[in-house]
Amino acid sequence: TLPIYRMIGGNSSDIFTYASGGLYQDGKGICELANEMAGYVAQGFAAVKIKVGGVSVREDIDRVAAVRAAIGPDIMLMADALYNHTVPDAMRFARAVEEYDLAFYEAPVTSYDIEGLARVAAVAPMPIAGNEIEFGRHAYRRLIEAKAVGVVHIDAILCGGISESLKIAAVASAHNLPVSMHNSSSVIAFAANLQVAAAIGNHHSTEYHMVHRLLFDHVEPGVFARDGSYVIVSERPGLGLEFDPSDLD
Repeated sequence: TLPIYRMIGGNSSDIFTYASGGLYQDGKGICELANEMAGYVAQGFAAVKIKVGGVSVREDIDRVAAVRAAIGPDIMLMADALYNHTVPDAMRFARAVEEYDLAFYEAPVTSYDIEGLARVAAVAPMPIAGNEIEFGRHAYRRLIEAKAVGVVHIDAILCGGISESLKIAAVASAHNLPVSMHNSSSVIAFAANLQVAAAIGNHHSTEYHMVHRLLFDHVEPGVFARDGSYVIVSERPGLGLEFDPSDLD
């Protein structure tokens, strides 16, 4: 009869989220990107994230600059390279966008190159966030001990489940690192990551994806009540979701 976050010891039901979008599209230029992000701010979000790493470093620097100008100085801004930058390009990008005050620079280089990621983290003026595709607390411990990340980025549906997420968050906490919850697939993933976010003491932010929203249209209104950037975790049992399988065909 309880939501999962209360079963596992959580008591914080207001979860800080950021609007995640800014994907590359044919015909979508810098002006369109800036307008998209400004639109999310107009919806009440106090934090937004864009994609980088899909065009030249110079072009991505311009994209970050345009978004910062569009959203103003007080909105939190993140950038996600989806593991696409080389180590030299990641270093160059991180240094070049310092003035635009990124809250974190996510997944700059391939996840297999922990040494390279650590090299980027050592020179980047903002925290490096990673790696949501890791599995298990031992993989995260290696990442953390290599000083490769400043924000530990986890996803309950990828890292080993809700229980493993709590263990990873504990490892991060032992190293005085915050945790940001990743989400880019279904409403079930979003619900699971919200439960983890509500149960840990070192939560930084949770991704509220504006593009990848599988099954969100099957959720009853009010289940994910949002007040600005804060999503109120449902007090419904479990994940707080109810689906009729016949509706999902």
